[in-house]
Amino acid sequence: MKDIKGIAAAAATGASKGAVVAAATSIVSGYAMASVPVKVLGLITVGTSTVVAAPVVASAAACGALVGGALAAYAAYRKQAKIEKLFHDAIGD
Repeated sequence: MKDIKGIAAAAATGASKGAVVAAATSIVSGYAMASVPVKVLGLITVGTSTVVAAPVVASAAACGALVGGALAAYAAYRKQAKIEKLFHDAIGD
């Protein structure tokens, strides 16, 4: 019998790790960066500034959470299935 709580806990942990890694990667890689013109008094452009695009980071984090959670849940399920198979083989069932 599968431990549903264990699989759910692994999925939640994997989702949080996946979200953090995906969000950080999108920022560090420059994918979530945007150049914004800097204006003086709203009239004269004096240069540009680089900012983090929050919607892009949020999207990356959501995708990372989905993938990380699914992979962690699958890994936990496979681990439990392997343990169950070894147990049944050991007792000759």
